[in-house]
Amino acid sequence: MTLENTLETLSRGLPEWSRKGLNEAQTSQVIVLQIFQALGYDIWNPFEVVAQLHSGGGGGAYAPDFAVHLPHAYFVVEVKALDKDFSPNDRMQPVNYVNALGRRWAVLTNGKVWHFYDNRIDQPAA
Repeated sequence: MTLENTLETLSRGLPEWSRKGLNEAQTSQVIVLQIFQALGYDIWNPFEVVAQLHSGGGGGAYAPDFAVHLPHAYFVVEVKALDKDFSPNDRMQPVNYVNALGRRWAVLTNGKVWHFYDNRIDQPAA
């Protein structure tokens, strides 16, 4: 399925999902993974789309919802429940992940809104 077809299909489901409410895991499952797949990422390859990637050790480890590893790109994605408004802490979370992992790109999404962060830009994530 093309990205356009996937987005059309998802947009038809959004009103009902918003009404019923999707938690973070459901938003990941029904929206984020479908978009990754439509973009050409192999969501079934655990070394390309990595769920709950842990960095560091102990209780202070960071674990973004997804890390996408490609030869030409690496980014992390933090997913929130569908329609959740992002707090300042939510906006800092993916940036903290890329800092801990020594990477550049981060994404924060609630399934409808997608924020993209470049860790090389020196300014607050908000």
